[in-house]
Amino acid sequence: RLSVTTPRLSAVDSGTRFGIESPVEGADELHVVDGRVRVTSKSGGGELVLEAGDAVRVPDNGGMIGIDADGGRFATRLGRFESLFSGPFVKSRWRVGYGSPTVSDRQIEGANFSVHSRFKKPEPGLADGVMLASIQVGDPTSGEFHTDGWSGMSFFHNGVELLFFGSSFGSGPTWSLDVKQKLPVIVPEKPVSGPRTVTLRYERRSGAVSLHDGGVPLKEPFCEGSLPPGTIFDEIRLGASAGASLLVKSLNLRVSAE
Repeated sequence: RLSVTTPRLSAVDSGTRFGIESPVEGADELHVVDGRVRVTSKSGGGELVLEAGDAVRVPDNGGMIGIDADGGRFATRLGRFESLFSGPFVKSRWRVGYGSPTVSDRQIEGANFSVHSRFKKPEPGLADGVMLASIQVGDPTSGEFHTDGWSGMSFFHNGVELLFFGSSFGSGPTWSLDVKQKLPVIVPEKPVSGPRTVTLRYERRSGAVSLHDGGVPLKEPFCEGSLPPGTIFDEIRLGASAGASLLVKSLNLRVSAE
């Protein structure tokens, strides 16, 4: 039997389908789609056996409250993603903002430069869409990735920079996250340094943004921040400030397709 435990309840199924929602604050909910589930309140000690069409809410005080079931809110399969950028770099897709970077099929490299690329439409296009941006940074031919300046990737909307990740201005020798909004740069508790692959995850509905070492599947985040919910982007930028260099060996950008 499958047993699922949250901070407020434990559930044991008997060959069934059910969904659990467990927020950081508030009450846990369990909705049964098929079969039977035995639910126990961890703080109150109460126990219920729920069947298809039943649902219960369990708050911090341990009480168990019957509610209307809504099994349709839970995903029944993994979402599909559409690729915006992958494979070789296409020089015609990139507009040079300043500097003299080298754009080839294999990489984009330069010092004190910026290159921009626009999306066909604002992304993520879905109200509950997710964006994943994996960038592989290598050792520049000359100069350094980590400097007192900045070097990395930015996201824009209507010409305004809304999000940056990479080596931020004044953040020291570590990858970091800048959600703008006149907020300080977000740095990890332990520095994540040097050329490597890092993946940014952004969720449009909540505005949650996080950085993960490596590609997909995602590891635990080492930086977390937030944007105003509903934020969308129409352009990206790769670049570095004066005194800094950037070598991008690959870029994989994808968004929820459904």
